[in-house]
Amino acid sequence: MTNVNRQFFENFNRFEKDRLERGVFTAEEMAEYKDIIRKDLAYGPDRIRFGCAVFVGGILQSGEILDHKERTKLWSDFFEEEAKLIVQRKAA
Repeated sequence: MTNVNRQFFENFNRFEKDRLERGVFTAEEMAEYKDIIRKDLAYGPDRIRFGCAVFVGGILQSGEILDHKERTKLWSDFFEEEAKLIVQRKAA
């Protein structure tokens, strides 16, 4: 698995706690979700989206994200945004 920074872990932990507390995920589902993320953050080819395709401008293109750094950034950005929304929701 690629290395992630402390902020990634903090954001993920906030996300995990929120989703479990609100019943969005069961503990078992969260464990499966973590396994998917670990696979996605691994060096090498995209093991999650292998064989997926999307239409972009009417052209069929691979849905794979081949660069593990890009996958890491996408997850990091997602958990950062989710953590902000959780803080905002709790402050309201």
